[in-house]
Amino acid sequence: MTRQLTTPVVADISEPGVSKDSRENFHDTSTAVAPSMVNAKHTAYQRLVVELEEVFSSAIEPYVIMSDQRLTGRDIHNAVMEALENCKSWRQSELSILDDFQSYASGSRPVYLD
Repeated sequence: MTRQLTTPVVADISEPGVSKDSRENFHDTSTAVAPSMVNAKHTAYQRLVVELEEVFSSAIEPYVIMSDQRLTGRDIHNAVMEALENCKSWRQSELSILDDFQSYASGSRPVYLD
């Protein structure tokens, strides 16, 4: 004989919330997440790989196969490092602006209207 721990809930379309209660009897949904969020980090990583492939492919396209003007590995490395530094300095300048605004908005820094 099968022992039932809870009273079975039969979903009735005219009674709101009952169908959810009936599903709760099947499995625990307290830690459920949207399917799109399950692999969000992996998806972002894969998207980054594809975007970097595009950037590198266009940068080292062998349009002049036997030329001295082609980018070397060192050139590509230097370009990547320069781009990272540019992004970093731009983010720091934006953060500085937000810090200034926060200090004005919180009243910890006086605002002088000229």
